Amino acid sequence: MKAMLLCGGFAACLPLLALADGEISEQLNGLQIETSSSPLTAQDNTGAAGPVTGNATLVLKLTNRDTQVVECTVDPGPTATETHEQKARLAPGESATLRVDARAAGQESDASLVCTPAGAS
Repeated sequence: MKAMLLCGGFAACLPLLALADGEISEQLNGLQIETSSSPLTAQDNTGAAGPVTGNATLVLKLTNRDTQVVECTVDPGPTATETHEQKARLAPGESATLRVDARAAGQESDASLVCTPAGAS
């Protein structure tokens, strides 16, 4: 019985492992920035929602939990289909949502998030 539960637990985690290749490297420089990412979902003509396959987009939510204004920049990396950086300036307690190019299944993302105190070079 325990073996069946253990196997079932591992099987339930497989979809989470499939999303691991969409991770973004983070350089938060000691700032208290809460981050979460999820794949952008699409609907087919039947109205059934599901994750986008192939090249897709990650939705990255940032929340400034620090006591100072911060600037965050997402660099999609040299292999992204869209190569422009996205920036957000967040006051304490503010949130922002950015979209980030994600790699096809089986490839790692080379996107990076860098957050610094506002005005720092």
